[in-house]
Amino acid sequence: MLVAKLSAGPGSSESVIGPTPGVRLEGTRVVISWPRFPAELVLESAPSLAGDATAWQTVNAVAETDQDLVTVRLDPGQTAEFFRLKEAR
Repeated sequence: MLVAKLSAGPGSSESVIGPTPGVRLEGTRVVISWPRFPAELVLESAPSLAGDATAWQTVNAVAETDQDLVTVRLDPGQTAEFFRLKEAR
């Protein structure tokens, strides 16, 4: 089940359901955070939103948690990257 998308491509048929993640810059790092509850979510990324078979991969980064938020800090890459949250299985 798709939970939230930070970016949607033209003609995307996926709907956004659930919490909307926050995105901000912290120095040179990209910080993505989302509510810890009601569901356990996994951050995924893809290099493109083109086509029906977008290759989403789990982001390999340490997630910090507190009572209310899950936060991931990432170093930006040299190319565009798209993120979404997906319910953990």
